[in-house]
Amino acid sequence: APVPVTSQPGDERWPNLSPDQTRIAFPWFAPGTPTGSLAIKTLGSDEVVQLTDGAVVSSPDWSPDGQQIAFVRTFREPDPRTQICVIRASIGQSPRVLYNAGLSMPGLAWWNEGTALLFAARPAPDGPFRLAVVDLATLEVRLLTNPPHVPQFRAPGDFLPAGAPDRRTVAFVRETY
Repeated sequence: APVPVTSQPGDERWPNLSPDQTRIAFPWFAPGTPTGSLAIKTLGSDEVVQLTDGAVVSSPDWSPDGQQIAFVRTFREPDPRTQICVIRASIGQSPRVLYNAGLSMPGLAWWNEGTALLFAARPAPDGPFRLAVVDLATLEVRLLTNPPHVPQFRAPGDFLPAGAPDRRTVAFVRETY
């Protein structure tokens, strides 16, 4: 039977289990707060640790070695923007910003043995989202897909990448209708 893992007040979304299956990372929106935080809970414990705050967080994904968590964070005010970030899975660390964007689609996936991240990028304001990869060492961004442009949709294209365990194969959603 299903067993609840957290019972924090507020809203918990996008849970992601660590590779060793001992912790869960998730965005947590506490009651009465306009933004969320990236939180971690060790299974079998009641303690929830907040790693970030001040932005809407989505799409957490543990690195293959379980030492880092990649996530998308969105600031609504005063300058609306989205960032692809990575943070060490320990208290007191600041997120490292890998990529800045005006708008983003959900989903991240570790790639190339944990040296890069796949995400949805929108290189042109009126164009489709495309899968991109950012190298963690150089911050070089390379576009990987080229979906057809569908002008009647606000945000069509490629998004929600999911990496296979070998971290070399990826599945993703392509919205073109």
